[in-house]
Amino acid sequence: MRAAVLAALCVTACRGAAPPEALDGYLGGLAGADEANRRDAIADWKLDRAAWERVTTDPYRAAYADYARAFAVAAPALVARLAHAGTVTVRAHHAEDPRLTRGQARARWAQPIQAASQIADVDGAPIDAVFVRDGGHWRVIVGVDAIIHDRAAALDPACAAVLDAVVPGRCADAAWVVAEAALRDDRPRFDHACALAANLCR
Repeated sequence: MRAAVLAALCVTACRGAAPPEALDGYLGGLAGADEANRRDAIADWKLDRAAWERVTTDPYRAAYADYARAFAVAAPALVARLAHAGTVTVRAHHAEDPRLTRGQARARWAQPIQAASQIADVDGAPIDAVFVRDGGHWRVIVGVDAIIHDRAAALDPACAAVLDAVVPGRCADAAWVVAEAALRDDRPRFDHACALAANLCR
């Protein structure tokens, strides 16, 4: 009997946290909720440091403090974005998606290539965040565009301005190198990539 009880407990414990509700259903239930509930739910979207390091890659893993500040800035807009109920649509987060916001596009740079992240719209307009599963919860990546801009601007404001006007193709490839070099504080590589971006992103 005791063995059977222990086995049952092990099954429950070893399964870990239950997977989160499907994102469209979760957001559909949250959109239009009262402000206090939306604010509390969205506060829970913040990744902790360990989770941030799991869902990102170098050199973004070391930028958790920047992410935490960016999340604090982004949270009120997310609360407001979900103030009204609407039709929620969800899709996989792919780098080549032409409908990505700048923040969503930059977040793709911060993740592993095959990361199973998702993005969502309400009534056809984007929620400017990238949703990732963290155990039994939904969390978000936000602010990667701001993190990159601030790091680049600290080294060269003109180059940071080029990043803000990136277009797909070779320009985006050069901008990716600019971002990585800025986050690594690799000034020679950053200067070289900025020179390439200045030519390719006209």
